[in-house]
Amino acid sequence: MEMKAMEVEAGLLDRAGPSDQKLETKTDAKEASKEYCKLKTPADDIYSEAVFPSPTLPEVKPTKPTRSLRNVLLTLCIVLGVICLAELIIIFILNGKTAPTPVCPDPRPQRCPFASWSLRSPCSKNTNTPATKSPHSDRCPDSWVFFEESCFYQPKERGSWEEGRIFCQSQTGDLAVISNKRIQNFLTQQIKVPHWIGLQYKTSWKWVDNRTPYTGDLPTGNNELCAVLESKPPGNFQSARCPVFAHFICQKEALPASA
Repeated sequence: MEMKAMEVEAGLLDRAGPSDQKLETKTDAKEASKEYCKLKTPADDIYSEAVFPSPTLPEVKPTKPTRSLRNVLLTLCIVLGVICLAELIIIFILNGKTAPTPVCPDPRPQRCPFASWSLRSPCSKNTNTPATKSPHSDRCPDSWVFFEESCFYQPKERGSWEEGRIFCQSQTGDLAVISNKRIQNFLTQQIKVPHWIGLQYKTSWKWVDNRTPYTGDLPTGNNELCAVLESKPPGNFQSARCPVFAHFICQKEALPASA
């Protein structure tokens, strides 16, 4: 009996021995693999860091304007804004007070023959009103003034001496011929600036009607000279270059008096 019991116990040990050994072997393998993994990973990392070291960049801190610089910029912007606003206000005020620039009726340059004209506006127009209506007003067209059997007209247009004469001839007249002091004084009272009259120098001073003699003392020796009637009393004649722009006085005979 004892022998059988010992054999049975020995058989049980034999059965249990190999399985337990296999279990221990598996556990040892797992532990070994874990240790291998633990060793493998750091080893690879250390190797890669040794071969390809990672560069270390210096730390860059973002720069920001200081508070004093911000204050300076803000102050500068405010000052510039105030200056611009002040300039706009000044321009607005000046534009409101400045009178509009007069527009010359003729685009050609103004050419003044003598000093007395330089003090007057080059664009001034003849704003004189006709003389008071007289009993002989029916002997002259509208806007023409009757005096000593003649009708006189002062157009608002300006031009050279030749252009003035062409205009007067288109009105069935000619530039004014001043045959006596009465006509000279009368026309002087009607004008405010010098006006072309029908007096021109060609070898001598002659009126355009070719019959009224000239007895004055205007300068001679220049075939481009023409005469104007001065607007200041006593209304003397004055010579000027014929191409100069000026107002002019037209004249024509008055109609016969009605019965």
